[in-house]
Amino acid sequence: MYFFEGLLIVAGTIFVKPEVQLLGFITLGVTGAIHIGILLLSDSMLGRRTWLRILVVALGLVLVFLALVGADTLFDLQTRFFHC
Repeated sequence: MYFFEGLLIVAGTIFVKPEVQLLGFITLGVTGAIHIGILLLSDSMLGRRTWLRILVVALGLVLVFLALVGADTLFDLQTRFFHC
C-alpha cells in the first residue's frame, strides 16, 4: 500500500499532475493514520499503555498550542512567536 502511494506521489511529480500527487499524499495520510490506529489498539489490547500516554500528552500539547494561537488571534496580542 505504501509503495503504491509513493508511486502515485512520484508519478504526479514527474508528469506534473498535481491531482495525482494530491491523491498520493491523501491516501498516504489515511493509510498511515489507520496503521497507527491499529498499532495503538493492538498495544492497548495487550495491556501496553505507553503509546496511549504519549498520545494523550501529545494531544494535550497540541490543544494548549491551539489555545495560545486562538487567544493571540482573539485579543490581537501580536506576539512575534506566532506570526511570521
